[in-house]
Amino acid sequence: MPALFCLAMHGPLHESATRLHDGEFVIVYLDDIYLLTPRDRARVAYDIVTLTVWQRAGIRPHAGKTGCWAKGGGPAPRGVKELGTRGGAPVWKGNLQPSERGVEVLGSPLGCPEFVQTHLKERAAKEASFLRDIPKLGDAQMEWLLLSFCAAPRANYILCTTPPTMAATYATDHDENVAQCLERVLNMSSGGANDVLRQMRLPVRYGGLGLRCSRRASPCA
Repeated sequence: MPALFCLAMHGPLHESATRLHDGEFVIVYLDDIYLLTPRDRARVAYDIVTLTVWQRAGIRPHAGKTGCWAKGGGPAPRGVKELGTRGGAPVWKGNLQPSERGVEVLGSPLGCPEFVQTHLKERAAKEASFLRDIPKLGDAQMEWLLLSFCAAPRANYILCTTPPTMAATYATDHDENVAQCLERVLNMSSGGANDVLRQMRLPVRYGGLGLRCSRRASPCA
């Protein structure tokens, strides 16, 4: 079904792209559509794409998920404010409080530093809750598999999409939560924490557990 959906969307999106100006882009991942335009063209480009998709594919934009942001901030571009609100929050994010001044692009925060940190803090809290629950299963093998293949790699996406200077606190929190989870899975005391950390972060081919240090991997990612 995702393939059929993409085929149905290809024509409308291609037609939309041909009607945009040079330097304007429509970027799509399945049903997530992003537009990159100058400020004065934001509403025009939005109308071109949404109208074409509606006329050709019969799909309307989700008004509740519509957001607009510009690094320079300031007042909303002409016509953008009228697009409505998202759960009480305005579509234009450029002049909100710093912790709200940004948008999510496929789950990655894009905006001012305060917005990025707020997003990463919430993400870290959700991951920490999951990591605290893993040792409650009562089966060490199952707990290890969930930690190794599900919980620990959850940081990889953020590390690949967020600058290291912004992701440093998140990466450190993730590393600490993974280490604490491993200690509980192995029923170890915190007295050997340094040895555990060294062993867990070594690649498996060197006798380690292959749980990467997110903080150290962040610049490479």
